[in-house]
Amino acid sequence: MTSIDDLIIEEVVVKKTTKEIIDDIKEMFCNVLSVAKKYLVGSTLLYALISLSRDSVPDSIIIDDSLPSIEITVPVTATEGTIKIVEECDARIRLLDELKHLYLLNDGWDNESAKRPTRLALRNASLLLTELDDSFLPGCTFFPSNDAGIYFQGRLPKGRFTVFLNDDKMAYVVKGESGKLTASVNINRETVKYLNIGLKEYV
Repeated sequence: MTSIDDLIIEEVVVKKTTKEIIDDIKEMFCNVLSVAKKYLVGSTLLYALISLSRDSVPDSIIIDDSLPSIEITVPVTATEGTIKIVEECDARIRLLDELKHLYLLNDGWDNESAKRPTRLALRNASLLLTELDDSFLPGCTFFPSNDAGIYFQGRLPKGRFTVFLNDDKMAYVVKGESGKLTASVNINRETVKYLNIGLKEYV
């Protein structure tokens, strides 16, 4: 019959040097890192699969490991087309500055009886500037009339033009090699677009 003494395990005393203990600690630390890396690889793979379902996968994911590197490459379909960066031309910026100066004018700006441009004339001058092509603008300028209106004048390669804005009206004359274009109309987006088409004949 087995006695209690037979079940007692003798205590084993192991003697180790300081270097051996440090080596053991290093080995345990490396084992912990190895397990952590495996979990990291698993979570990265899971992230890639989730991203794939959301159409937000990066071109490639590289996971560094003590073993040869694991590379996960997800194909991305290229989209045909071009990217255009829109920039305001220097002439348009200059003309916007001229309009800002017209806003600051007061009655009597000519040291006599000239009236400042009306708010409506200024708004319509801004509409005109917005709709005209960049190619028309380098030789153009705004200046006030003494009856609260605004003139817009310019030179084109094949002609020149003058536009007079007075509240909701626009009168213009375009002269050049191919003839003459004149009109006096209510100013709105459509009539400015028509003027824009006409000016193209003189470029």
